[in-house]
Amino acid sequence: MRLAEEIVKRSEGRILNVGSGSGFLALELSRKGEVVGIEREEGLFEFLKSFENDRLRFLNIDFLKDDIEGKFDTIVFSYILHDFEPRPLLEKALKLLEQDGKIIIGDFDVNNLKNKNQGICKRKQTGDHG
Repeated sequence: MRLAEEIVKRSEGRILNVGSGSGFLALELSRKGEVVGIEREEGLFEFLKSFENDRLRFLNIDFLKDDIEGKFDTIVFSYILHDFEPRPLLEKALKLLEQDGKIIIGDFDVNNLKNKNQGICKRKQTGDHG
């Protein structure tokens, strides 16, 4: 619960919640701004639709394969990056991020995930894509 509270506290503006899961975090984030939640699992998506309101909508798409409209001030990955190779996810997120936006990652530090993520984002900021 504390992690979700910290993510909500640090989020602002137009927010993208990648891998919305149960929808709890996206619903909480909608108190801070407009939220677009992404969930590719069809079974979860039908459940998530019941949470939608004027500040929250869900898309049943694949984050990496499908287009997402607009830019975001905050992009949230909560307990999802440890299941995937983070590089393609973060590279796409950086393309969707407003100039002064931020990516918030709440996850397990499996296989040195924290250092990998920091390295990917730092290389992107400096223009080194290696």
